[in-house]
Amino acid sequence: MLVNNLKIKQFLKRQEINAPISKIIEQLLLQAKVGNITIHPYGFYIVKIEKQNNIQIRLHIWLDKFRKRQNPDWPPHTHSSDLNSIILNGKLTHNIWEIVHKNQAANVLYQVEYDKNISKLNKTSELVSLQLTNSTLYSTGDSYCLDRYIFHSVEVKNTLKAITLFITSNLGKNVQHVVGEAIGNKVYEFERRKLTIIEKNAVVHEIEKLNQDINT
Repeated sequence: MLVNNLKIKQFLKRQEINAPISKIIEQLLLQAKVGNITIHPYGFYIVKIEKQNNIQIRLHIWLDKFRKRQNPDWPPHTHSSDLNSIILNGKLTHNIWEIVHKNQAANVLYQVEYDKNISKLNKTSELVSLQLTNSTLYSTGDSYCLDRYIFHSVEVKNTLKAITLFITSNLGKNVQHVVGEAIGNKVYEFERRKLTIIEKNAVVHEIEKLNQDINT
């Protein structure tokens, strides 16, 4: 079941975005068709359009047949910008985590760096404990916001698909963190591999269906 256009319009208005959702999806579809699709280390696909007025608009797409995550797989993380997200199709579980700095702990903070198609995790000396404080199931039409300093993670069952419109604001050079194991290596590098033609076609197909539903 697809979210109705009224909820999307209200969501975009809160982000001070005046463009209609149909225009946004058309732009994202064009980017996908020319191959501007990124595979995230957490297993979903990203399609984005150019930043405007310090705002970045992206689609996050989870496919049921293609879900390869990085190893080690450490979901709790922060972002470099504040974010707002609305579920356009499907269901996901959004988790909020609390960390406490300690002298002895099983976890440690890793700092995230990006260099072209490589993401790097650099181990810090900050030992932390990790506790799940909230877990919410969101479905089509639901939305949530998150401050850049809050640790969170998102889960979509491997057998299901999901699409979210993901908007980041107050873009800057703030540090992103991932909570990893204290016994982990000093550095991890993940090269974002190229999509296969099958994956590209699957992503384009999902956006085309979304575009058709929105314009119906």
